Amino acid sequence: MNWDRVMESQHEKLMNHEKLLKDTLDQVNTQNVSISKDLAQVLQTQSEVKLTYADKLKQKTYDPVIIVKPKDANQPSKQTFTTLKENIDPIIREVTGMKTLRRGTIVVECKNKEAAAKLKEEAETKLGSDYILSLPKPKMPKIKIVGLNDKIGSTQMKEMILAQNQFLDEAAYINVVHITEDKRNPNRYLAYAEVDGNSYRKILSEQKLNIGWDRCRIYDAVTTRRCYKCNGFGHKATDCSKTTTCPKCAGDHDLASCKASDAEIKCSNCANAVEKLKMKLDVQHPAWSVDCPVYKKRLDQERSRIDFLGHPQH
Repeated sequence: MNWDRVMESQHEKLMNHEKLLKDTLDQVNTQNVSISKDLAQVLQTQSEVKLTYADKLKQKTYDPVIIVKPKDANQPSKQTFTTLKENIDPIIREVTGMKTLRRGTIVVECKNKEAAAKLKEEAETKLGSDYILSLPKPKMPKIKIVGLNDKIGSTQMKEMILAQNQFLDEAAYINVVHITEDKRNPNRYLAYAEVDGNSYRKILSEQKLNIGWDRCRIYDAVTTRRCYKCNGFGHKATDCSKTTTCPKCAGDHDLASCKASDAEIKCSNCANAVEKLKMKLDVQHPAWSVDCPVYKKRLDQERSRIDFLGHPQH
């Protein structure tokens, strides 16, 4: 037997096996890189899909405002604006927006708190004593706490929340503003609380709070008041001076008297927007619908007044 030929043959086979193993490892490494990229993309997509409302607000800034109100309640907003225009440079004072209110009042939005303070100082000097100028504090985010087995006092509930939820900072601002019976769940209670922006994001991310022996569900509680008499927003029925309007069909009667069919459903708020503002809106829904375009617009307006990033000023 020629051992040299045998050894040469075995060596050749070994080299072929080594080459095959190297090729296989290269393919595995290439697949791992591809899988890693795919996995990273999937995780990023899932992260985007699971993005909560609180996460979306992380980049939201609050534009401080100054309220310019004439002492003369009959003065039109146009005159207030003319006075501002003649005395204030919007570029120097870093004005970012403006809107008019009733009784000649104008709200001026500024780039930051410092700009708003300087605008107020200058306006007080140049506008004289005919105007009342104020810097309102921004509203704080509000959460809804569901699933309480016991009715707890607001101070005690605040202490429980801070003591039993380690993800909250010691400086977290918790102000329990309302506790009531849960009409949908007998013998249960729900509560509403104002929180600072940082705690708001953390709480909505956790979606639960430990309070006593309860593990409570948490919801965002940005709401707007709807009048049960005229269906308008921002006031109660007891303060309403408008005529009664049906929330189901927009007729001049209350809901209890409504005989409209499903095909006759009409939202009075959207109908008014179509008629007066020439907006193109779907009106075939009741005024209480959470999908109502006018209702959603009002919610956006409420959110624009909330400081989702800051801490309450004392």
